[in-house]
Amino acid sequence: MKTSGNCVQCGMHRLSLHRDHIVPKSLGGSDDPDNIQFLCANCHEDKSREDMRHIRADPRLSAKYAEATRRSRQTPEWRVKSSELQKRLTRAPARRAMQSEASKKMWTNPKHREAQNLRLIKEWTDPIARAKRIAGMTRAWADPETRAKRVEAIRESVRRREAKRREASQEPL
Repeated sequence: MKTSGNCVQCGMHRLSLHRDHIVPKSLGGSDDPDNIQFLCANCHEDKSREDMRHIRADPRLSAKYAEATRRSRQTPEWRVKSSELQKRLTRAPARRAMQSEASKKMWTNPKHREAQNLRLIKEWTDPIARAKRIAGMTRAWADPETRAKRVEAIRESVRRREAKRREASQEPL
């Protein structure tokens, strides 16, 4: 994960970017810098979903993906990761419950709430922080090519959301 920068796909400036393989490793992609791009979480999820759609649609790619997955699961590293993940998943509900209780205690504490409110007020009213936020937004929208990409990404997002909403309203209860 890269700490910050612009998403290669939508051009949005993000504090955290995901490392993405242009050609998925399961389809023979490598870890070469030429095959790596940094995407925001939304674009990374969309691209992964689209990759899987292509893989499922093409029988050859589907078979290649299944073979790569089967091979990767035979490695000792995968077995260790799998057992660690299983342990984590069995502990997760208890951990979430503890964190939830701790969070409730923390947020019911008036001193903590007041400190958080003051921090947020300072963050949004501090002229230097405000200037940095505005400069970042201005810089990001100044380039016409980046602006066009962002506008198209926003339109696509709206289209997807509307399609999901229409699909949900058509489903029988």
